[in-house]
Amino acid sequence: KRADPRWVRVILPLLVCAFLIGYGQRVLSAKVYGANIGGGLLIMFGGPLFVFLLIIAVAQARRLCKQ
Repeated sequence: KRADPRWVRVILPLLVCAFLIGYGQRVLSAKVYGANIGGGLLIMFGGPLFVFLLIIAVAQARRLCKQ
């Protein structure tokens, strides 16, 4: 039995969130001399993107479960 292809709209944002977490850990724990510019940019742009994608995934999952 195949999975419902509509669930890709839930799984794909969650996979991007997982990538952001892994990449963020790598950037924030990198040894740098001076300021860690990449860490600041990641927190500034990656944090809101993570929350946005998580909200999209939850909304799509709730919509699919109600059907």
